[in-house]
Amino acid sequence: MNQAVWELNPASLSAFQSLILPEAGLIWQDPSADIVAFGIVNGEQPAGLVLALLAPNRKAARLLSIMVRSDMRRRGLGKQLMLVLEHKLRELGYVSLQVEFLAAEDLESEEGAFLQACGFPSPEQGMYIRRGRLRAVEDAPWMKLALPASFSLEPWRDVTPHDRALIQTEAGKEYPDVLSPFADEDRIDPVRSLLLRYQGQPAGWLILEELDAETILLKTMYVYRKHQRLARGIALGSVVLRKLIDERKYQYGALCVEQENEPMVRFLLRHISGPRLSKEVLWRASKSLLTVERS
Repeated sequence: MNQAVWELNPASLSAFQSLILPEAGLIWQDPSADIVAFGIVNGEQPAGLVLALLAPNRKAARLLSIMVRSDMRRRGLGKQLMLVLEHKLRELGYVSLQVEFLAAEDLESEEGAFLQACGFPSPEQGMYIRRGRLRAVEDAPWMKLALPASFSLEPWRDVTPHDRALIQTEAGKEYPDVLSPFADEDRIDPVRSLLLRYQGQPAGWLILEELDAETILLKTMYVYRKHQRLARGIALGSVVLRKLIDERKYQYGALCVEQENEPMVRFLLRHISGPRLSKEVLWRASKSLLTVERS
């Protein structure tokens, strides 16, 4: 069987477009993204593709997409693409290859098995995700929670430079960087996203982002630790969800909770797991590229 692996440029990559995973689609089309790509050809037909995003610091690359045509699987083409990619990354000086993928909460997935077969360690849970109709939770007992009068909410667009400075000084201390409200801030909804205040001072946030015309993403929620034991975070979520349901602009919602946000993970697993909600986990794994390649 006549097969060949080629390093692709933006022009030749277009022939492999059908093999790019949807979640990588926007990134590879970004002209500013530094991407390395390899395609495998069977005869004259594209049979497989791997894409990786290169970081400016040349330390960790991110696996964006790896796909083999359905009728060409179980022949080792995926592993072949991965080996070629890793060899290239080592030549460029990268020390690790990182990957994220969506799967069920128990990791019984083809993606996880493939990565481990390629030498990745067992993937770890990175983010819990729930999707479904907003009204699927409207009758839950916790939806009746409210915030005391000492708390107030205001649109994220009204956050002052002083507020920003206060929040940023707490990064890595009060909250982990992964829960920062400033990540991809140009994509958030500045009106529906809210800053939580306690006696006038920043005490948390709930950041929202539109996914499509019918779906809103509850992207990042955090309440300062001293308020967590009194369920102020749950009350914040309740207030925002009631507003969204009453507004009727969005029919569906998605909720993302980082593994580091342990109180919210516990709440999600116990109270946001109904049959009308889809349940997924964003799994993460990182493979060292410092090992010596074997011929």
